[in-house]
Amino acid sequence: MIMIKKVFRFTPFVLFFACFLFSCSDENGTSIVDISEKKEEKKVIVKVPTLKDSLLREINICRESPYDIITSSCVVKTSFLPLSKESSLNNGFILQIKYISEDRPVLLTNVYERNSDQELIQLNEFKGFLTDNLPRQSGYSDILLRFIEIESERKFFYNCWFTYSQDDSKYVYRECYSINRESTKGDYQFDVYSSIDASDRDKTQTNKEVKTILNDLNYLN
Repeated sequence: MIMIKKVFRFTPFVLFFACFLFSCSDENGTSIVDISEKKEEKKVIVKVPTLKDSLLREINICRESPYDIITSSCVVKTSFLPLSKESSLNNGFILQIKYISEDRPVLLTNVYERNSDQELIQLNEFKGFLTDNLPRQSGYSDILLRFIEIESERKFFYNCWFTYSQDDSKYVYRECYSINRESTKGDYQFDVYSSIDASDRDKTQTNKEVKTILNDLNYLN
């Protein structure tokens, strides 16, 4: 009877000690288990160059290696117009482009055409804005360009039409459509000349004078 009581007294201690060992064993087991974490795979999105991207790379306006870039890194904004009605952009185009050169923004309207050797050749470089185009039976649209001449206190805007010449294989000056004058401070603006209201004599004289001004400013190439 005395022995049973001793065993009974000893049993809770054994159970408590066993539970303690089991608990410690479980904690140690958890701490030493090597749980591998699954790493998420990063998806790399590769940009497929468009036709316009390829054309920009081909003309290489930024003077970078065409094999290192998808598009020219200096280009800010572009606007493409097919060179002729029946032709794709790949064969020739008029490009209005804004890009950064020597930390300065430059806006040009360039004309390109692919030659018999499948090379894009620059036909024209205009330092002006492309504002309109007019289809012609030849397939080549006439283009209306806007040029700016800045003086000390005023600015002149020359709006001129250019026609594609088959003989010269480039765009040539046709006529001055209108001239606007504006204050450099922006406090006034008005029309100086309009070909719609001008006499034939005034048209001839104005066309000659404007062409000389644009050439002197090196706006026509």
